[in-house]
Amino acid sequence: ASITGVRPRRQWHAAARGRLTARPRLIRPSTMRFLIAALLLASPAHAAFTPDQRAEVMAIVRDALQQDPGILRDALRALETDDQRQLQATSRDVTIVNFYDTRCPYCRQMAPIEAELIRLDPRVRIIDKDLPVLGATSELEARALLAAQRQGGYYKLQASILKQASPSNRDSLRAEAERLGLDGGRLLHDIDDPDIKKRLNTAIALADELAIQGTPALVVGDRLLAGAVTLAELQSVVASARHR
Repeated sequence: ASITGVRPRRQWHAAARGRLTARPRLIRPSTMRFLIAALLLASPAHAAFTPDQRAEVMAIVRDALQQDPGILRDALRALETDDQRQLQATSRDVTIVNFYDTRCPYCRQMAPIEAELIRLDPRVRIIDKDLPVLGATSELEARALLAAQRQGGYYKLQASILKQASPSNRDSLRAEAERLGLDGGRLLHDIDDPDIKKRLNTAIALADELAIQGTPALVVGDRLLAGAVTLAELQSVVASARHR
């Protein structure tokens, strides 16, 4: 997903100089000949050229420059535009929607992988959707996380719950919330708020619509990854999403 209202850097500078035009600019034949020759010389394969072939390419470059000295500037601009286009493709923001259950061992396995992905690729954003499919404790913990979110403590409590081996109860959640600097009494009150139950039901309905049958489930672009994956697999899917 792109950031609305933010122009690519090079386009912004062009607009500031008053050179941005609405119509695409055609590359002159002489410029194209120069570009082809320059790219041939810059490619890794140029070392395999024979002396005669290299001399022929250099002759094309010299001839093009003599016909139109301005083509060097045009060629550089064309190459810069292509570089910018490739840069935009590799730096596009990608959003991952993560359906998970706090009691799911595979979701716990994915947590550090997702954290590492974000550390390595700051242009990835992960949206967590609580999907309590493993029973009453899962639902209680999911409600507690949404209650903690009202105090800005969702991820603090999430990190704690995902590390705990034993299932939570209301008393342990209150104690843990207070240890983390949250209001434990408010947390228990908000756990029972119908709006929090409604949010969980919305996430469950969305999962049903996407035909998600278990956790973890990651939606990356138009792809659904069911089950735990490696960091390399996740990076590959993110890269594919950027180029679509």
